[in-house]
Amino acid sequence: MLIDVRGHVQHAVLYDVLHDAATAAGAKVRYGAQVVDVDTEELCVQLSSGETLTADVIVGADGEYGRCREAVIGQKVRGAPTGPVMYE
Repeated sequence: MLIDVRGHVQHAVLYDVLHDAATAAGAKVRYGAQVVDVDTEELCVQLSSGETLTADVIVGADGEYGRCREAVIGQKVRGAPTGPVMYE
């Protein structure tokens, strides 16, 4: 999916693009679910309700101090600003 943004992308626009692409591909989006643990080896998350969810892909969009970042990096560290970034 390519979008000509001519500069910066507003957070809300990026959210809509990612959400629409994911749901069109069959992903289920859960709102209001509090993640208490992330297992990057088993590709699962545990919710505060006790429920465990597994997936092919986990999108951790919980910020620089979130559980997902800590699970991937292995420690709580603050990220360095990168500005707008695009990967091919």
